[in-house]
Amino acid sequence: MKQQNYNSKRYKQMIIKEQHIVYQNRHLVIELNNYLVFYIIKPKIKMKEFFKSIRKQILSGRQITHPQFNAILPYLVQEPDMIRLGGNNPNRIIQKVFERYTPLIKNLQHDRATLDHFLSDETCDENADDPYEGNPLKPNGIKHPLIS
Repeated sequence: MKQQNYNSKRYKQMIIKEQHIVYQNRHLVIELNNYLVFYIIKPKIKMKEFFKSIRKQILSGRQITHPQFNAILPYLVQEPDMIRLGGNNPNRIIQKVFERYTPLIKNLQHDRATLDHFLSDETCDENADDPYEGNPLKPNGIKHPLIS
């Protein structure tokens, strides 16, 4: 397994980008922090250390991961403010809470996968003689059905 180099330029740029996204959405950080503090204070909740680690992460300007958010989502959807967002439909409440906190979740807002690479003119050359040229999986002796 490759070990993360915490002194690399790319890692530092990633941290700066995360901190900028979190700073732009500091109202969400404050709101989520208030909920996390409330859960930490509650006597019957058993995940206090987990909530503390998420709280520390967002207060330091870091985004949380998707699994971390999924772990706190059941708690958030029970809050009266969140119920007001989605009405009586439980699926809509979950959707609205997720949409609300998307900026605080890593890799969900800017790094979306697209098909641009596959649909670009460079990869779709209609005048190419052999579509398998340079492909190690080229079928031997079999002609492409669309190429005469």
